[in-house]
Amino acid sequence: MSYNPLAFGLILVGTGALMFANYLYAHFKEHINHSKEKTYGSVFLLIGILAGIFGFGLFFSTPIPGQYIEIYGVGYLLFSMLFIIAALCLLNSWDYRPASVFASIAGVILISSACVVYHFQMSKSPLGTAFIFLLSGLGSISTYKLAHLHGYKNQKGYLVIAITIFALVGLIMLYSGLSAQFEHIAMALAA
Repeated sequence: MSYNPLAFGLILVGTGALMFANYLYAHFKEHINHSKEKTYGSVFLLIGILAGIFGFGLFFSTPIPGQYIEIYGVGYLLFSMLFIIAALCLLNSWDYRPASVFASIAGVILISSACVVYHFQMSKSPLGTAFIFLLSGLGSISTYKLAHLHGYKNQKGYLVIAITIFALVGLIMLYSGLSAQFEHIAMALAA
């Protein structure tokens, strides 16, 4: 059995979503200075690059059938691109608004992927997997509103919703990744 990067990819996505929730929470509680933004940017860049490597790995090592790569590989690569773009915005003090447009488009793609996963039953738990894609898509779309909230009176409400979405995605993905890692090792040792 060849190496299956899906478990580590899930762990990366979970870690990234939790880090982004933490970043949003830091904004909610306090103003983040440029030094802290650079630190978050560096972490996002590392996560994005690693996710990109493992996302591309799916296309070249084909540990799963091609139709699954269409969904999961694209999801990893979108995640990777979003994190690299977020990192560049933080590291270079760029305007977030153009990046939020890309995040919103990626969110629509993730929601479409949720529909495909559920319709074609493309996981061991299609409803749960579709829910993760749906939440990820909604979180990505929420970044558009967050990037345009300056001075808006309900800013904190939107932040709380986005933080909750990304924290849920992170916890679910981290749990899924660690469970998959355990299952892969158990199967390899039983063989």
